[in-house]
Amino acid sequence: MKLNFLFLKVILSVVAFGSSVLVGFLTRSPQPLLAQVEPILAQTGGQDLIVQAAALLNQKRYQEASVIFDRLVQTYPNVAEIWGGRGAAYAGLKRYREAIASFDKALQLKPELTDIWFGRGVALSGLNSYREAVESFDKALQARPDFAEAWNLRGHALFSLNRYPDAAASFSKALQAKPDYTNAWAGLSSSMYVLRKHQELLALGDRVTQAKPEIAGAWYGRGRGMYGLRRYEEAIASFDKALQLQPNAFEVWASKGKALRQLKRYQESLVAYDRAIQINSDAFDAWYGRGYVMDDLKRYDEALQSYDKALNLTSNDSPLWHNRGITLANLKRYDQAIAAYDRAIQINQYFSDLVELTAADSWYARGLSLYAMRRFREAVASFDRAIALRPNFDDAIKARGVAQKLL
Repeated sequence: MKLNFLFLKVILSVVAFGSSVLVGFLTRSPQPLLAQVEPILAQTGGQDLIVQAAALLNQKRYQEASVIFDRLVQTYPNVAEIWGGRGAAYAGLKRYREAIASFDKALQLKPELTDIWFGRGVALSGLNSYREAVESFDKALQARPDFAEAWNLRGHALFSLNRYPDAAASFSKALQAKPDYTNAWAGLSSSMYVLRKHQELLALGDRVTQAKPEIAGAWYGRGRGMYGLRRYEEAIASFDKALQLQPNAFEVWASKGKALRQLKRYQESLVAYDRAIQINSDAFDAWYGRGYVMDDLKRYDEALQSYDKALNLTSNDSPLWHNRGITLANLKRYDQAIAAYDRAIQINQYFSDLVELTAADSWYARGLSLYAMRRFREAVASFDRAIALRPNFDDAIKARGVAQKLL
């Protein structure tokens, strides 16, 4: 009997916020171990250990799996698949450098292993090394052109490099291979959103849902198009159709939460976000959106908790840092608010479909916190920076005038 070895595929839950984050190890793919190695494994108990480690990976018990793989690589240092399994376990622990070292060792032994190139790309994405990640995904795709997960994560990496047309093309390839791939629909929707191609996204969703109404992802894409056009009620109707087909699609629940918030249906929005988090506790968009709703409800401490959960998932999102600063300012924690605005400005990745922001908004908010601390000269300097970026920024112009009178 051939021994099958389970590798965990890692999916980036990235909605268009200019960054990507590993959120779950959700699918697996078999890789046959070398036939001549199987008798050795069977004689030494290695076969049972591999089965046990694979089961632990599948249960997301990465620490326990890593301990077994550490033992296995000592006993079988020339088996590429075992090094690959060790890499998957360390990637699950978000110890990406160790994961990459294991994947590299596997590739030295068997460079043709498609799943290892894929896993290496995942780990590189976890380190925000997106250019190198794209190169690894390309290697996987050379061997397996219909590898939907690789096309999808390649798209997310390209999105994080601000290569939005290329990202959209990569997501489209993923959907050609796997039409009901909700995460790829999310990526395509995000790419088209930032390209302001809402009508095209809606048209695509319409075409697919008319031809194949059973495809949940197409209903989701259609809803994202509606959201971009600010047709929020219709967006919610499309999201509900998607959820009838895929009740556990956390991306759809998070998007529904956004649309409900736009309609000021805050309690319903919280229910949607909480459902997304219940399904996937690493759902960045849901934690971020939940924080926004808590801000709307003036429940600032809870908002801060949600923003901090989101920051644990990705720390290079400017709108998130900006909103965290606003919340801290509302709590009169002005020094911390200024630090948050500074981080937002430093990152300078301001795309969000929750709110339209630029660095000018962060400079303005920074100035308001400095004003509240009676540091008027520094406040004026911040307002100046905001106005330099947006010359018709009336609120900043007025605030600067008030601050200048107090110098």
